[in-house]
Amino acid sequence: MQNQNLRYFKKHLLSEHFLIEGFIEKELKINPEEIKSHILNHYNEKYQSGKGDIFSKFNQYYDIGYHQHIHWIQDHLKDHYKANYNWGLVVNDTKAVIQKQNEMVNTHNHLTVFDLNGSPDVSMLYTLQSGEENSFVIFDYDDGRKKERQFKIELVPNKFVLFSSHIPHRITENKNKDLMINISYKFQLY
Repeated sequence: MQNQNLRYFKKHLLSEHFLIEGFIEKELKINPEEIKSHILNHYNEKYQSGKGDIFSKFNQYYDIGYHQHIHWIQDHLKDHYKANYNWGLVVNDTKAVIQKQNEMVNTHNHLTVFDLNGSPDVSMLYTLQSGEENSFVIFDYDDGRKKERQFKIELVPNKFVLFSSHIPHRITENKNKDLMINISYKFQLY
């Protein structure tokens, strides 16, 4: 009798905010120094996403073009995401996020308000270089009546964070003399 009553209750998930964190396996044999060299070759105003706009949320984002090891990282994550969550990922954009000493990345999300269909569904940060004093990515979210909540993840080399692209996030100040370098991947689900 009790099982008959359960059929009248069906839960529907209306929306989802998610964060997935992990490390890239050493078996992938990516060369961080080679990737860093490639990215630093693109670290100039010519490749800057927020060119000329000091208020752009993408001032620390740089176009980095194609590099085999950067591609291996994205393929690795796409394969694991498909295997674990039954969704495929198509790359929408890949950029380097470079912070000088005392710089932070202001709060933003990866949606384009005027092109929601073309906006990414899933984003990823992969930390290439962070220095002795690590920075954090902080996610801002609401959970029903629980407003203005935050979740903080430490950014250390070889760590990735996959997350829903609509979640506002920021990267805390780089307190090191060396540059902090992350790779930002944006994906659409299929």
